[in-house]
Order: sequence, then C-alpha cells, then structure tokens
Amino acid sequence: MDNVYSGYFSLTTEMSRRDNYAQEIVNQGFPILAMTYCDGTVLVTKSTSIIEKISPITSGIAFAAVGNYHHIRKIRSYVKNLTKKIGIAKDNNRSVQSFLDGEESIIDFIGGTYETLWSMPFQVDTVLVESDTGQNNKFYRIDFRGWPSSRKNFIVCGGSENETSPEGKVYKKGIKFKIEEYIESRNPDFCSMSLDGAVKFSIDALGDVYGIRDGFLNDSEDEVLHVGILEGRRDLRRLNEDEMKRFYDYLKS
Repeated sequence: MDNVYSGYFSLTTEMSRRDNYAQEIVNQGFPILAMTYCDGTVLVTKSTSIIEKISPITSGIAFAAVGNYHHIRKIRSYVKNLTKKIGIAKDNNRSVQSFLDGEESIIDFIGGTYETLWSMPFQVDTVLVESDTGQNNKFYRIDFRGWPSSRKNFIVCGGSENETSPEGKVYKKGIKFKIEEYIESRNPDFCSMSLDGAVKFSIDALGDVYGIRDGFLNDSEDEVLHVGILEGRRDLRRLNEDEMKRFYDYLKS
C-alpha cells in the first residue's frame, strides 16, 4: 500500500503531455515575423485582432505573441506592469534586457508557471523586440517553458518546431525552421531594405511556407494582414488601411 499511485502517474509522462499540448496550441496560430529594415523593425502577421498578437510596450519596444489569447493577455499585462516597476520610459536608456533580468523577469514569470506541475504552462510563444538607432535592433523569444533565445536581424514567433528522433536527428522540419531557412537562404541585406521591401519580403517568407501566399489568402475572410513598425525609439505604429492597400495588391499579384 506504500506505492498506492504506482503505475498511475509518471512525472515524465505528465511533463511530456503538458509540453505537447502547449506546443499544439502555439502551432495553431499564424506565425509572426519580426525583422530589421533600413529605418527600424517591422513585424508582420495575419490575425483577427492585432491587439492580441502585436502591441506596444514602451518607446522602441514591442510585444508579440502567438498562442492562447487569454494567456497572451496575462503575459502582456505582466510585462506592462513590469515596465512601470522597473521605470522604463521614453526619457531613459533602459532596454529590453531589463525585462529578461532579475527575479521578477518575464523569463521567471513564464518559467515559474511551467515548473509548477499542477498548473498548465502558458500556451504562448512570446517575442520582445527592441528597435534602436544605428540598426542595433534586438530580438528575444521566450517559449512556453520560459526558455529564452535571441537572433540577429530577425526572429520568428509561433509555428511548429522541428520533430526529432531520440538521437536528435530531424525527421520533420517545423514551420518556424522553414521560415528561418527561407530567409537565411536568400541572405537579404536587412539594413538596406525599405519598408515596402521588408513587408513584401516578410509576406513571401511567411507565405512560401504555406504554399506561395495561400497562408494569407485562402483562410477565413475575418483574418487580415497586420503590419507594425518600430522606428528608432518611437512607439510601435500600425500601418493604416490606406497604407496597407499596396500590400494587399502585392498579395493578389
């Protein structure tokens, strides 16, 4: 009777189940591509509501996420409150690194939830983008486990990961990897790209993975293309309907 639960519960199995479920929720969302262009950073995705996926945090810093909308709102609210607590504002030199360091960092917030076995982890892929003058843009991703990573010039938020064998061999490429592969294979000169060039390149990169532009055009009519831009240390700006018209024309070309 000492091992009354023996055979009914496995920590490894439970963690794997939670991981798989969280990853499946993230996989269902359309990815976000954030990348450097000549005047700053551009973020491109498709969504029913840009408020849910791309939003400003403070001057020069944007929040982007794919996954469970309720969890996205919780994480974004935490980052907003953290902004006030650590004093990030327009008139100082604090950077996105301030969100990643310390005991109350976004990494600890997401990771702490993941490590609490009896609660579901945040089913969200999160990205923080910092745009600065001189093309010193920074791209940080935090997955649902609270594991951070960074890239130079661009980052993909959302999309499936590579599927690997126990030996680590990739037997199925994930959406995220395919988008990264598309970009790297073309070796673009990010810093010389115009806004139009960067948005069109993003459309091609995201759309190619789904079959040319089918990922944008063949799904629900309620979902539309969204573009946000960070120029230097300014607030995130979303392109309006008139500005977006030329990109819809490009989608249909």
